[in-house]
Amino acid sequence: MDKIIDIFFKEKPALVLLALNKNSDTEKTVSCLAKDANCVFAHVTNILKAFGSEKITTFKKEGRNKIISLTEKGKQLAALLEQMVNVERSIKTSETEVKGGDDK
Repeated sequence: MDKIIDIFFKEKPALVLLALNKNSDTEKTVSCLAKDANCVFAHVTNILKAFGSEKITTFKKEGRNKIISLTEKGKQLAALLEQMVNVERSIKTSETEVKGGDDK
């Protein structure tokens, strides 16, 4: 359990998970994820190894590329993370609206 906490409460792993979940019907490669998460290729590879050991992702080799997919567990975790991000964004929006109203 602690390993899961270490993985997801860091920015880059969270961004990689969200990138995997975004447009989940399209195939994702390490390069694509690195670009989406604004992260170097080697770091994404290490993150994906951790995800794989926790059964969050699966890999399929297609020629020179590895196609990465979320497992059912990974999809559930990504959905929860997305909910957390949305809640945080809505709180920030509410705070901004309240601050804006106080200035008048």
